[in-house]
Amino acid sequence: MAIKCVIKVQYKENYGYHNWDGEGECPQVWKYKGGDTLVISGLKTREAEYIMENGIPKLSSIINSCKNDMYEYEVLEYYLGDDSNHQDEYPDWHILHNEEFDEDSSLTERQQRIEFEEALMSAQRSIYDLKYSYSTKLWYQNCRLHEDEPQWQPLQYYIT
Repeated sequence: MAIKCVIKVQYKENYGYHNWDGEGECPQVWKYKGGDTLVISGLKTREAEYIMENGIPKLSSIINSCKNDMYEYEVLEYYLGDDSNHQDEYPDWHILHNEEFDEDSSLTERQQRIEFEEALMSAQRSIYDLKYSYSTKLWYQNCRLHEDEPQWQPLQYYIT
């Protein structure tokens, strides 16, 4: 079985920043604004065992350190999974996990299919594949929407 590591990241925005005049402490009015899913695919058994024993401290540190007075990111959870199954990467939206069309819906099967495709595209905007470069010693990310034409960028550009 191919193994992947799925990392759920929360994005928060400080609404107090928008009314701050720059004097003294910035007001702290944090609001949860959604999140992203980061996926490291193709892990070898020894890499997965390392993650099970040690976690992902370096990667968590990079993500958790991406903050300022206006926003911050935080690793909520991470887990290992079957790399051939992508269902666990998507948000917990009913429409994305429903196997069949709803016969009782007021929408036609075609309309339901369109709604599913729109939800899937929206979800894919927040899923990023990650890879590590040993030559540059950096993590790179690619938005799942760009899977056909990857646009790998250093992780810090995505976050800062």
